[in-house]
Amino acid sequence: MSSNSNLVVEEISFGGSDFAEWVSLRTKVLREPLGLSLSEEDLAAEADDVHLVARASDGRAIVGGLILTQKNCAAGQVKMRQVAVDPALQRQGVGAFLLAEAEVVARRLGVVEIVANVREVALEFYLAYGYELVDGERFIEVTIPHYRMVKVL
Repeated sequence: MSSNSNLVVEEISFGGSDFAEWVSLRTKVLREPLGLSLSEEDLAAEADDVHLVARASDGRAIVGGLILTQKNCAAGQVKMRQVAVDPALQRQGVGAFLLAEAEVVARRLGVVEIVANVREVALEFYLAYGYELVDGERFIEVTIPHYRMVKVL
């Protein structure tokens, strides 16, 4: 667990007491705007993943999070996915703090490279934090434009 003056980032367990709140935030931020939902099958596939969440240090509500998975990755790689921050707190450092903590966790796992499929609307954010385009080719995932990005740790 890590914290700054306004946030606490911690790993939560799959299916644990905070997991439903994390799924609810992801659904609200990432899925509902696209008319999509997370199925039981989607969630079951995350059982072995690392779930990092950010909480407001004064409130304990989950305000952001992300998932790190090593499934289907090359050796030394982890895929970051489902990065979500409560819309009321976007552009206030929550996402940046989550990315920094994801790098700490990835290094602890022996990872040297984080890969991600990044929504086009978030491209500049990831570039600002040292992520690079893999091939520059835009592609469609969950009905919207994405880019493949990587950060070497």
